[in-house]
Amino acid sequence: MEGCGNMAAGTIEQVRRQLESIKGTDVRVKVNRGRKKTGVFDARIKSIYTNIFTMQVYEPAGAELVSYSYGDVLTNNVIIKPIK
Repeated sequence: MEGCGNMAAGTIEQVRRQLESIKGTDVRVKVNRGRKKTGVFDARIKSIYTNIFTMQVYEPAGAELVSYSYGDVLTNNVIIKPIK
């Protein structure tokens, strides 16, 4: 899989299916936070819901749970790639 963030021409259902296929695996996430600010972190996809999905972020201080919408992936605000 190339990465879930490269699906600008896809649909929300396609994004959801692709995320379900890598649920529970370690991924590298790049988040566009606006004004030329980006963040990169390692995480694991925890849950898939109707409108959002959650990820467990690994940080030295502990784990944090974050959520994003499928639209964030479609608009390339969130790019997800499996870690090999």
